[in-house]
Amino acid sequence: MKTDGDGLASRFKEVISVMEKNLKYLESIGLNAQLVQDYKRTVAHLKSKSLVDVFSILDKKTARGGGSKDAISSMSSEELAKLTLKEIKQRISSPDITRSSIEKVASVRFGVSKSGLSSLKSKDALLEKMDNLLSNEGVHEIISRAVVAENENKK
Repeated sequence: MKTDGDGLASRFKEVISVMEKNLKYLESIGLNAQLVQDYKRTVAHLKSKSLVDVFSILDKKTARGGGSKDAISSMSSEELAKLTLKEIKQRISSPDITRSSIEKVASVRFGVSKSGLSSLKSKDALLEKMDNLLSNEGVHEIISRAVVAENENKK
């Protein structure tokens, strides 16, 4: 996954560190046990987020609603079919991308069935599946070019 220009990942780690210190303080003063447990779960949930999720939490543009919109949702099947692998990867890496848009790309561009997609429980699992599909298609393109080049050399 690409790194962030503003140091968002390191800023996020610092925020988590502060939250963990606050948790220790809250435990030490004997705060309501249920509230402490809820706080722990919240910190654990935030720690499990991917860099894409972190970007959507901390990026000023997305926080203000000024970031790029999910362009895939408005694309036709024909437009999706014409996208290069690089363009697809770039668009699904957007923090604004919705699960339904990723599923649209997977089904239209790669022929993955809706039932196959619904078995993927999280958006991260779906993104991992898309990475595999993109890698596989990239390998197929390389093989195709090699075969064409070899056939042209034989002529």
